Amino acid sequence: MGAKKIHMKFLEVSDIDCYYGAKKVLEKVNFSVDKGEFFGVIGPNGSGKTTLLRCISGVLRQRSGVLRVNGLNVHTLGEKEIAKNIAVVPQASVISFSFTALEIVMMGRNPHISRFRMENEKAAAVVTSGTIGFVGLVTPHVMRLIVGPDHRI
Repeated sequence: MGAKKIHMKFLEVSDIDCYYGAKKVLEKVNFSVDKGEFFGVIGPNGSGKTTLLRCISGVLRQRSGVLRVNGLNVHTLGEKEIAKNIAVVPQASVISFSFTALEIVMMGRNPHISRFRMENEKAAAVVTSGTIGFVGLVTPHVMRLIVGPDHRI
């Protein structure tokens, strides 16, 4: 008989309550997401969608309940470990410098490399090949791509 494989959820949200000051915004939220699964959060303005994302990403700490990513409690992880497992892309953002789209994408690799090191060529090639589907994203400045009807990043 072989060993039984343990199925671990990618994300587990168990009975979390979140507050802004004394105001409770989320109460007893529960759900889980398997690795590779797409999951959406839908609700009216002010219903707590952004608060939920802030809790999951560790920006806002819940007052009760547990958040686990790959079986690990989010609030016991350091910032770098959280960044290796969770990324939040805001709907709107301000970029003050003239980066290329590839440079912005490569910034997402930062938690995976050591301090004072550059990304290796293999990883850079993978990131570049992933952007090939977006015609011209390797060289244009990101400001041309994130505004108006041409919002691609």
